[in-house]
Amino acid sequence: MVIGNSRIIGTLVLLNPGGNTAVQGPILWEPALPNLPVLLTDKAITIGFDAATALNEASLGVNFNPSGSPYPYVGGTSNSTAADAYPSKINGLVYTSSDLVFDVNSSINGLVVVDGKITFVSGAALTLQYSNVYFNSPPPGFLVGQVPIKTVAGSWKRVVD
Repeated sequence: MVIGNSRIIGTLVLLNPGGNTAVQGPILWEPALPNLPVLLTDKAITIGFDAATALNEASLGVNFNPSGSPYPYVGGTSNSTAADAYPSKINGLVYTSSDLVFDVNSSINGLVVVDGKITFVSGAALTLQYSNVYFNSPPPGFLVGQVPIKTVAGSWKRVVD
């Protein structure tokens, strides 16, 4: 499966995707609600969109911000033309319970959670802008509960001046 040349507003859940599954560009991806993930998968995936290549309505012949889908999705504007260009990036949480490969210079504004290894193909880079939305309001399934703080015997001492 190859995901690209698109604007996505929502969460994609990929269960057991094929070995060559990739996010290629240009792409503009954001969650439907600010604290939800944009991509959840249980297998390895490659992120290979170039942040320098804009998602261009004119070259693809598509209006990516029609009525009901403003850009940005929360608080943005829409129009009926197909003459806009958008930055190619992912805005949100990307999660895989496997491995993640970056093979070009991609951009993510959010969070990357990987339960395997992250690999950068030679020359690839990632511009990652952390968003505390997920810390302040974790998505469903990402909050295990609060860990109680306990003092371990012998780990403290009283000091008097």
